[in-house]
Amino acid sequence: AGTNAGGCIYSSEDGKRWDLAYNTGEDRFHALKTFKGLLYAGTSSQGLVYAFNGRTWSQAFDTGEAAVAALGVHGHTLFAGTYPNGLILSTDDGARVQVAFRSGHSFIQSFGSFRGWMYAGAARAEGITIFRSREGSNWEAVFASDKDTNIYCFKESSRECFCFVVW
Repeated sequence: AGTNAGGCIYSSEDGKRWDLAYNTGEDRFHALKTFKGLLYAGTSSQGLVYAFNGRTWSQAFDTGEAAVAALGVHGHTLFAGTYPNGLILSTDDGARVQVAFRSGHSFIQSFGSFRGWMYAGAARAEGITIFRSREGSNWEAVFASDKDTNIYCFKESSRECFCFVVW
């Protein structure tokens, strides 16, 4: 679990008692994702990503953005969605990142994987767009809405992919 004010990450062994696991020193904590045996955390206001190896936390990479609003995994790649430039960054090793896509939006707020595709939810003042990619480097817009302003998460079932939007 992470916090909005203070950038702290909490853990629990029983779901009842929660203890401080790590204080990132950032303003906010936005996302958690496991990748290649490590737990990754995306933060703001410096846009850093931290990794937990089961014993200690350390900085994995600096995105150069103000925030990492989302983390996702597709295949053998970890993706980070950023603010304020709406970048999708990718890494195959959890340390060296590259720009996979420039969305033209302010936020990449969510990721989801469904039927061989990676989906990214992008938001800006003018609305949202859902992008998708098979391999993570070529992205296409598949849905847009000018009435919705945020796209917070994707959830896959055996037959459908759902997204949670707010307007």
